[in-house]
Amino acid sequence: MTMTSSQSKLLLQLNKFYNERVQSRRASVTKNLRDVCAVVQDVLKEVETQEPRFVSSLSEMNGHYEGLQVGDVPFIYRARQKIAPAITCS
Repeated sequence: MTMTSSQSKLLLQLNKFYNERVQSRRASVTKNLRDVCAVVQDVLKEVETQEPRFVSSLSEMNGHYEGLQVGDVPFIYRARQKIAPAITCS
């Protein structure tokens, strides 16, 4: 099965978009999440020193953070409050 000229042009444009936009945004989001997680870990360590019964479940394993959930708040609430997606640490 051969690709037509229009299919190959579409594939070329999709690859270009992915390489220019998606990968750079993914890298930016990853960096920002790592920065936020580093700050949160510092805060949780301080809480642990002040309250020995508190145990943080946020830890980095193999480049991923265990105990981190990134989600979106409900659309209606977000539209009213104009806030960013929620980040929670369990």
